[in-house]
Amino acid sequence: MEHRDDRSLAAGATVVNILAGTPFEFVQRRPAAVIVHAVTDPPGVGDEGELLMDVLFGTVIVAQRLPIPGFTAGQGPNRTDHQLVSGVAAPGDRIVVGLASIAAAPYRVRTLISIRPL
Repeated sequence: MEHRDDRSLAAGATVVNILAGTPFEFVQRRPAAVIVHAVTDPPGVGDEGELLMDVLFGTVIVAQRLPIPGFTAGQGPNRTDHQLVSGVAAPGDRIVVGLASIAAAPYRVRTLISIRPL
């Protein structure tokens, strides 16, 4: 199963969980490998802010305030180059992928989340 998310994140904005309300938010009956890929469009002129990602599987913090790399506008993420985190989530775990902007301008962020039952 895969979930793609493509959104604009306003300056200073946060998203608690991009998977909230989707069928991918909770791990089903078996443990699952979860792989998160993400990129942002390059920053605007004069903006050196960042987009950050938090990832949790249930109560386990997998990544906290992880910078999302910039890439060619409108392209990616590529599975071979843009993997940010991976791990195994237990049945019933809530997968949380949160975003936070510490930029002065809006950024476009694209995320690919793969969930493979083990």
